[in-house]
Amino acid sequence: AKSRESISSSVDFLTLHRQVRQLNTPEFSALQKLYKLKEEMGELDTKDENKFKQLKRMGEEKILGAADVICTTCVAAFDRRLKHFRFTRVLIDEATQATEPECLLPILRGAKQVILVGDHCQLGPVIMCKNAAKAGMNKSLFERMVSLGIRPLRLQVQYRMHPCLSAFPSM
Repeated sequence: AKSRESISSSVDFLTLHRQVRQLNTPEFSALQKLYKLKEEMGELDTKDENKFKQLKRMGEEKILGAADVICTTCVAAFDRRLKHFRFTRVLIDEATQATEPECLLPILRGAKQVILVGDHCQLGPVIMCKNAAKAGMNKSLFERMVSLGIRPLRLQVQYRMHPCLSAFPSM
């Protein structure tokens, strides 16, 4: 989201908007000039804005086309910039917190291998609409697969938190 683009992170350099901004090849020199002009003026005239959008789109296509891995949300897997991509391998983190249709979106992009990461005994999808929840939208794809008899693999080592914290609930 645009509002989160201004929040700093240790992985900023990996974001598409940051990589487009850093394109420093002769073919994108006009884009860099337009970025600078936009920063100085606040906005561009219609002609420059159209050229800016066209060059930015070309930069995004170049970066995405060269990427070995694309990280996105499930819903953003259907972003217009990704419409020509086939994701043969899909890893969905926190899959138990996503609704079933959400998880299906990146899978529909041509997945041949899917890894769902999560804990079906923890928080499931948060559904605000009672009718949607009654209709089954409060169940994740991960939960559905477990209910159909597919046994999840459990990590033997907790990698995300300090051992003292992971031992606490066991006391």
